[in-house]
Parts: sequence; structure tokens; C-alpha cells
Amino acid sequence: MSRRERQSRSRRRSYPEASYDEASRARYRVRASRPGGSGSGGTDRGFSVTRRVLLAAFGAVAARLGWLQVVDAGNLASRAESQRTNSIALHAKRGTIYDRNGNVLALSEDCETIYANPSEISDPSGVASALAEALGGKKSDYMELITKNRESTFVYVQRQVDQEVADGLSATLAERELSGVYFLADTKRVYPYGNVGAQILGYVNMDGEGASGLEYYYNDLLTGIDGQMLVETGLYGTPIAGGASRVTEAVDGTDIVISLDIDLQEACEGIIAQAVEHYTSDSGSVMVTDPRTGEILAACSTPLPDFSNLEDLEALNLKLVTSSFEPGSIFKVITTSIGLEKGLYTPDTVYTVPAAVRWVRATSRTTTGATTRWTCPSARCSGARPTPPWRFSPRT
Repeated sequence: MSRRERQSRSRRRSYPEASYDEASRARYRVRASRPGGSGSGGTDRGFSVTRRVLLAAFGAVAARLGWLQVVDAGNLASRAESQRTNSIALHAKRGTIYDRNGNVLALSEDCETIYANPSEISDPSGVASALAEALGGKKSDYMELITKNRESTFVYVQRQVDQEVADGLSATLAERELSGVYFLADTKRVYPYGNVGAQILGYVNMDGEGASGLEYYYNDLLTGIDGQMLVETGLYGTPIAGGASRVTEAVDGTDIVISLDIDLQEACEGIIAQAVEHYTSDSGSVMVTDPRTGEILAACSTPLPDFSNLEDLEALNLKLVTSSFEPGSIFKVITTSIGLEKGLYTPDTVYTVPAAVRWVRATSRTTTGATTRWTCPSARCSGARPTPPWRFSPRT
């Protein structure tokens, strides 16, 4: 036996090799001792860890359900309702203004506000052409409006468009299969007599609120109260057939009748405009009233306003109301003219107005009562003591 064989045999005696079965059992015992293992010492520990994990997960789910169903229930319910319902505004009709004879001076008419969703427009050139044809203006302006807001979902095209024009544009878009343009029901203020009486009536802004004149002063009375209609809608906002709906009717504004006579107002505006031009005056004003009742029948001042150009704010001022003027002795001309017109005197009438001295009444109080005596600051006073207003003429 060689030396190498003897050393190998000696080594095997010192470290005997395990059998195949013994090695398998050793590996099994190691695996069983791990968490979740199936061997002795591993089964109970594995079940304990798994149970704890499942209980923690169940507790987290229960806590989340409690939060959603109890604590945050009201918020979630309101959010769900807002997602499945759509509110449609029902605009109240603004009250009509009449003159003393029943002529309509201001009224509201139905119209449409046109807006676009640039992100839905697949043919900007075609849409711009249709808008220019119906609304007027240049095609390039509408192209710029659409293309520079491509990421936007809402942009105004034109507000308060006449109903006939809006209907024609809608038909054109449908015929050409152009999408991305929509219409909103709206109202606008119309003045049948144009600029006549504009300083008194005033005007409303684009939101339908009074901005000046009677439109502003009686805004709360004329405006009314808008209503709304709540309807259930689907995913894309389409109303659900048979879905629940709730309608709150709009309350129209109150009509008012003013003392103005629109025919007289128109005549006064024409006359004062011609007079200012003829006499090259800085301005002129006219007011016509009923002396028996104090009602104002007409009132205006220059410059007269133009609804097509409201940039000149001075023209909206009725100077008879907004500007102060102290006539002083100039007013004597009016009283003199009245006397001449009534025939109370003529240009040759002479009046002698004597001087006058006022008596002074002095009252003293004693234990026996009050004593009143009259004194005259001038020795020229004569006659009996005066009666109210205690004025007495001296001797001549």
C-alpha cells in the first residue's frame, strides 16, 4: 500500500462521511427550523408569523372601510353626486322699462353666446371660415383665437349673438361636419329707441348687471332671481333618460314705469344738440317737468352718449344731476320773465320800496309770571305793536 493510500484511509477514519440518508435528514431539519417550515420547531412559529400578518392586513382594511363609510362618507357622497349630476342655469328675464305712455324703452331678448373647445377642433381653417361668414370679421382673427389656445378646453368666440345668426351658424357647422363649437343660452338688453334717453336709462354690462342710470339704480328690482335644473348625466355629460331631476324655476325681474315721455325726450335732445352747435357752447342742458306733480318728463345734457361707443364716460353724465350750478342773481331773470309773461308789470313799471325796521320782542320771567314788551331800535318807529312777522314801517 502506498503512502498516499494510507493517508487517505487515515483521514476517512478521523472524519467519517455521512450517508446519503443522513445528509437528506440534515437538510430537512434545517428547512423545518425556518419560519413557516413544517418540521419540529418551525410549524408553530410559521403559523404565528402568518397569523400576525393576516391580522394586520385585516385591521388596515377594516380601518380604511371605517374611514370611508363613517368619517368621510358625507364628502364622498357629495363628490359622487357632483360627478353624476349636471346643473343647468335658468336665467331670469330682466324687467322691462316703460315710459309714461307705455312705450318700451328697455327689454331683454333671448340670444346665444358662442364658445369653442380648441382641443376638439380638427379643422381649424374650416371652423374659422364658418365663423367669419356668420359673425363677420377676418378669418385670420378666428384662426389665431383657435390655434393659440390649442391646449384649452374653453374660449369665448362671441357673446350675446342674435338668435337668428346663431341658428344659421349652427346649421352651417352641422352641414360641414365641423366640431368644437358650442352655444350657450343667454339674454341681452335691447333699447328700441337707440341712444334716446341713454343718460337716464343707463346700460347693462356683458353679465347683465346695471352699470349706470336707472339700470344701475333699480338693478336689484329689475334683475330677478336665476333658477337651475339638476339632471343626472352619464359619463360624457349626456342626460340619463328617466333619471332624477330637480328644477328651481327662475323668478323674472319686475317691470317699471317711469315718468319720462320718450317723444318729448327725443325732441329735447335734438334741440339742445343744435343749440350747442349753433352758439358754439361748451355744453347745454334741458329739463322738462310737470309743475303740478314735479315729475320729470325729459332731461338731457351734452355731449349725448352713443351706445356703440361707451368709452366716453363723460357723455353718460347727466349734468343736471351730477354737476352743481349756483345761479345767484342770474335767477332774477327767470322771475322777471314770469312777471312779464303774466302781465303783472311792464318794462316801464317803477316800484318804490320803503325801508323797514324790525320790532324786537323781549320776554322776562318773574315769580309772578312772564312779561313781554316790545322795543324798537330806532326812534322812527310808530304805530301799534306789530303782529307776526313783527315788521313795522317807520314814519316818513
